[in-house]
Amino acid sequence: MKRGATKEEIILATYDFIIRNGIRAIRVDEIAQMQGISKRTLYEMFVDRAGLIEACIEYMIRLQRRRIKQCCNQEECDPLVRLFLLAEIYIDGLCLVKCNVLSEIMDSYSHHWAQLRQVWYSEFMQALTRCHQKQLFLSEIDIDHFVIKLFDILIEARRRGNHSYEDLRFLCRAVIRGSATLQGIRQIDNLPPTMVC
Repeated sequence: MKRGATKEEIILATYDFIIRNGIRAIRVDEIAQMQGISKRTLYEMFVDRAGLIEACIEYMIRLQRRRIKQCCNQEECDPLVRLFLLAEIYIDGLCLVKCNVLSEIMDSYSHHWAQLRQVWYSEFMQALTRCHQKQLFLSEIDIDHFVIKLFDILIEARRRGNHSYEDLRFLCRAVIRGSATLQGIRQIDNLPPTMVC
């Protein structure tokens, strides 16, 4: 049994637990026992159960930011490649947790969800603006509205739970391709299959 777990180790273990079992399954005594510490020690690190869960969601946000930075922080990156890399990471994030966990986060931790959504919104806006400037997207497309609708379509498809990871990738590609110019469509069609959602 593990002794003297650090705050970071507890957050990581709880985060993994949330991904596997959902937020509602978290029991403070169970987490403390898994980490080889007392409940009292756990409550000295986190004010309460909600504080522990919030720390895990904040960790999730940091992970998403790190993935975005690692994969998409290249100025010379082709705008469509960047857009599809972002879409891939976004869909990975949606599919990382079970549908019910995604709903729990959106409903019960809406402030954190709004933070995460803002991170994604900003990145997608940058990528789509570059695509728009290179005339890869139809001029009549309102980029702001497009990003919001794309998010809503993918999130609702995931929350309903009847769409697989591959379905979401195909759906995302269809929405993006459907808003592209002829030049954009040609570039999308020429991207490697592993690159295109």
